[in-house]
Amino acid sequence: MTSPGNVFFEMPCLIEKSQSLSGFLLSKKWFKGADRRYLAESLQKFVEYNKELFDFLEVTPRIEGSGKSVSLNFRSDRFIGAIPLRAPDTGKQIGDFVVRPRYTSANDQFSEYVEIVKLLVKWTEIAFGSAKRHMHVNSKVPINYWLWFIGEPVFGLLKGPFQEPFAHWNY
Repeated sequence: MTSPGNVFFEMPCLIEKSQSLSGFLLSKKWFKGADRRYLAESLQKFVEYNKELFDFLEVTPRIEGSGKSVSLNFRSDRFIGAIPLRAPDTGKQIGDFVVRPRYTSANDQFSEYVEIVKLLVKWTEIAFGSAKRHMHVNSKVPINYWLWFIGEPVFGLLKGPFQEPFAHWNY
């Protein structure tokens, strides 16, 4: 798990506009070698360095304002996960950008949900063999899949993908 000191920014998925990060505060904490006279250029370079990574999670960074009042905010889509970010001044890794599930708080232990999913997958492999639906826990998973998988009651889950093997059950 990532320690809180290494997290550049954490946000829930499916958010149209995150809270804005001040360019001045970013230059003090994360972009220490960046010229504070040209904060907008530093933020633009930061976005360009990390474009492929943001695209991987379908996160859209947006720069607003100019001069010393420039800020950065994000729009997240349907994927959850974490990506390492590079600084605009050195190009070195500075921290992780985390997109968490929408209906959990920052204090929730999402790793517990992942462990439950792993146990359910293992249970389906043991109990159902070749009839099971193949599921893999990835670093990039559409959130609607997670909500469907975690949110369904066990028999509701089994009714869909395993309909034929359990057609004789009366539940």
